[in-house]
Amino acid sequence: MTSAAYREVVGALSQRGSRRKGTDWQCPTHIDDDPSLSVTDAGDTVLLHCHAGCETDDVLRALGLSWTESAASC
Repeated sequence: MTSAAYREVVGALSQRGSRRKGTDWQCPTHIDDDPSLSVTDAGDTVLLHCHAGCETDDVLRALGLSWTESAASC
């Protein structure tokens, strides 16, 4: 079962039309032809990591989310 926080992040990515490849999504903060944003459900927390180096704060802001939605960087 997935957490509410994970569903919130994935829902925001889907609404933006981000493509998914495995567990990686297109990062909303840079041109991302090959999905580079790892999104992992970690229970009460979502782990976000952009392999291109984008800051988690910037990713959350681009998705219209905040740290209170239980997102954390890894």
